[in-house]
Amino acid sequence: MQKESRGWSCEGVSYEVVGVAESVRNVGLDLPAHEQVYLPIAQTGVRSASYVLLTQGPPGTMVPEVRAALRERDASLPIYDVRTMEDRLGQSIAPKRLSTLLVAGFAGTAMLLAAIGIYGVIAYSVRQSTREIGIRVALGARRGQVFRLVIGQGMVLAVAGLALGAAGAMATTRLLGNMLFEISPRDPGTFAAAASLLAATALLACWLPARRAMRVDPASALRHE
Repeated sequence: MQKESRGWSCEGVSYEVVGVAESVRNVGLDLPAHEQVYLPIAQTGVRSASYVLLTQGPPGTMVPEVRAALRERDASLPIYDVRTMEDRLGQSIAPKRLSTLLVAGFAGTAMLLAAIGIYGVIAYSVRQSTREIGIRVALGARRGQVFRLVIGQGMVLAVAGLALGAAGAMATTRLLGNMLFEISPRDPGTFAAAASLLAATALLACWLPARRAMRVDPASALRHE
């Protein structure tokens, strides 16, 4: 197809351009949009056609009226595969949606395991430091200082884990590129949101051991072996 000064030429036949439309994704949402040329159906010789209708009410209620209108035009026309645009979009992204849900499920499980692991490590650390915490309290350390000490130790581990995890995620994001639509696999906002959520999870996992450390009795702690 070659472009002429006032139209398009295809195999020696010239067409007058009467309008310009945006590129569309008519195969799948995961494929890039391509340029399309729309021709009058009477000039193409095709034996089938698809119609897209914009309705003001629920699309399903318009199907009988559309069928009746087409039958009035030509009663021999077979009408099939009538679906709403929502159904078609859902069918297009169904495989990707399933993969995304599976990945999200694994990610949620990993976050839960990470929270349990952080809680276990911090709780064990507090238990091992019971004597030290008791000495600090006996020497005048305030409950708030003990709380900040335990939280600080836990968050140092969490921040180190987040840094390693972010580096690993940056290296493996290309594996998820075909599951994303209109977003970069290395989107800064997504990384920031994930890091914030993990940091909040780590902070919550450190909170209970820190509260327990604040209630350490100095006399009992000094007798702790």
